[in-house]
Parts: sequence; structure tokens; C-alpha cells
Amino acid sequence: MFANADSLWFVFLFYFYQSPKVLGFVMPFGVLAGAVLTGLSFASSNEWTSFRASGLSMRRASLSFLCGGIIWAIALALISETAAPVAAKRSHEIKRVKLEKRATAKRSTLQRWFRGAKSIAQIERYSATSKKVFGVQLERLDSSFKPFEVVLAETASPISGNLWRLSEVSLTTISGNDQTKKTMENLEIELPFKESQLVIDRKRESEYSIFELAHMVDERKLAGAEVTIPSFEMNSKIVLILFTILLPFCALRFAYSSERSPSHMGAVVSVFLVAGVYWVSLSVVRAFVLQTKLAPTLAGLPFVLAVVYILWDYRRAASAKH
Repeated sequence: MFANADSLWFVFLFYFYQSPKVLGFVMPFGVLAGAVLTGLSFASSNEWTSFRASGLSMRRASLSFLCGGIIWAIALALISETAAPVAAKRSHEIKRVKLEKRATAKRSTLQRWFRGAKSIAQIERYSATSKKVFGVQLERLDSSFKPFEVVLAETASPISGNLWRLSEVSLTTISGNDQTKKTMENLEIELPFKESQLVIDRKRESEYSIFELAHMVDERKLAGAEVTIPSFEMNSKIVLILFTILLPFCALRFAYSSERSPSHMGAVVSVFLVAGVYWVSLSVVRAFVLQTKLAPTLAGLPFVLAVVYILWDYRRAASAKH
């Protein structure tokens, strides 16, 4: 993969832009580990005894874990919905253009900028089904390579060669420090690439945001295409965010049932057990869904199992006598 790399700098950038995706996977179980260790710390110092002696019920104590889970779930949603998709697109661009040195006759749809003789452009995505590009930004350059005109468009359809028809256009003309902006429904203009040159480099479905996957599902349904994979990935992302809210409740087991003899080894085993069971069950469900065409909503099955286990453990810890 890296045989043609000119510099280790691009290798570093590739893995750097992969880190938000990895962080999204490990964050929920980092939250679980932190909550369990917090519960163990309270148990080893008999803090829970003091809490109960002062009239603090287990239900009220669990609210702090719930609030922590909600905060971390919001952080996970922000990372997976904003940073991770953008970083994944950038990492694929580095892999294709900088590391693998693909031929320049074709233009990757994950490429950040398309450069022409007198303009540069970027797009959000390209649909081979509708033959359109979406989220177009074109900057036309003068002889000193400074932009004198910026064009933003919702969609662009090919006419012939480099000529495209842009829709829902916002055109900004730059003259010194003055800017003139106007909008129009359609505009025919040349872009620095042809439709025939575009090569769809797809990110994995797990690298898209929930909103991108929802849009992909709607678009494929309209085209009559298969929607199982994006639907499953969308559901599994939603479930992981909900799962993050509930994970801290696993710490209650060690907070209440381990107060007299806190077991750090048991805590470590529990964290790995919960994480392992979740990912194994999710992988099994994914395999069944893809092979047997079952409903993609089965991505929520690991979440249901986790809820049942946490509620059972919660009731058991609440009724434990010390």
C-alpha cells in the first residue's frame, strides 16, 4: 500500500485522519471502563456506605451515571456526525492520490480539489445513478491565480465535455475588496472535470454519518437499489449512541455488590465481556442480515440484550444486602 509513498508524512496523515473513526468505536467502552473504575473507587473507600447513610438511594445515585452517559453520547454523536465522515474522506484521498499514485486520467470522487487551468472546484458527492454531482463549489481564477468569482450550486448535471448545468446557484463576484452576490436557478459553466472522468471511490458505509446514510437509503429506494447495508449501518450507529448512555449503569454492579471486597480484576473482565458480547452479537446479526436479507432493524438486537442485562443487574444490585 505504501510502496510508492514519497514521504512518511502522508502515512502519518492517513492514520491521523483515520483516528476519529477509531475513536468513535472505542469511546463507548472507554466510558464503561471509566464508570466501572469510579464505582470501584467509591466501593473501596466505603463511599457508598456514606451515601446510603445520608439517605442517598441507588436510584438517585444512578442519575449521575445517566447524566455522564448522556454527555458522552452527545460527544460521540458529534464526532461520528461531523469529524469522522470528513476525516474519512480526507484519508481516502490521501490513500488514492498521495500513497497509491493512481493515474490522473481519472478523477476520484473523494478528491478534495479538482484543478483546471483557470479554476478549481470541489464536490460533496457524485451519484452514478442520477449522473449528478452534489454540493459544487467552483472558484474561477485570474492570471495571478486569485479567485475573482465563486460559484456555489446544489447540483450539477453534465451537458457535454466539461460543460455542466448547475442548479440552485449562488454566484459571488470579487473585485478588490468589493463582493457582489446574486442567485439564479440555473447556470451553464465549465468545470475542471468531465463526468466520464469521475471514478466513485466509495467510503465504507460505517464511515458515513447517520444523516448521510439516511440520504443514501432514500436515494437508493427511489432508484430501486439495495438498501440493506446502509440501513443496517445507520441503525447500528444510532444504537451505539444509545448504548453509550446505558453503559455507565454497568458500574453499579461494582459500586454496590463489591463494596466489601472490590475486585479490580472482575471490573476488567466485565468491561471486556460487555464489549466482546456487544461486538460479537453485532457481527453475527450483521452476517445474518446481509446473507438472509433480514430486517436491518435487527441492528438494535445487541442493544436490547444489553438493556435486559443492565436492568437485571440493576435490580439485583438494588436488592443486595450488606
